[in-house]
Amino acid sequence: MTVLRATWRTPLGWMAMGITLLLTWGGLWAVGLSFQKIQPVESLVSNVELIEAPAGMGGRALQVDVTTPAPGSCVRMTTAFLHEDAPGVLTYYLLGTTFNGSGFGARRGSPFGMETVPGRPLSFVVVMSVPPSIPDGKYQFIYRNLYTCQMLAGLVVWRIQYEAPPVTVWVGPH
Repeated sequence: MTVLRATWRTPLGWMAMGITLLLTWGGLWAVGLSFQKIQPVESLVSNVELIEAPAGMGGRALQVDVTTPAPGSCVRMTTAFLHEDAPGVLTYYLLGTTFNGSGFGARRGSPFGMETVPGRPLSFVVVMSVPPSIPDGKYQFIYRNLYTCQMLAGLVVWRIQYEAPPVTVWVGPH
């Protein structure tokens, strides 16, 4: 405490504090920015199709073909929903939310026994139930990802948000 008080009393004390804060926060910002640039986060929704729901689900379902990068050491929260493509009040219908990434799997961070290859995108098909309360009509299918990544043993936490381009889908009889 004596050294701290002596430092504050000198004319260079305030300047030293400012330079220290600038270097600390600037360094953390630069680390986060470089981390964001090396992390591929772009997801691609290649096909969205209304199908009859599998046995036991009842009603309708959406089959969605997705290609997304492996989450690596990040935790990825994915949200899928329908946005009504009509004038007036904005209406969103949530279809599902998932979490995956390091620490959520049984074997070395791999969910359901799948082994992910770093740097190689994952392609998969998701079937989501469409609640009967959603009226028939034209919708935009929205697929959003939020990555939460940690660096330096959790000292730096970085969040990256990505939304795939929307895909138009017709819900209801053709």
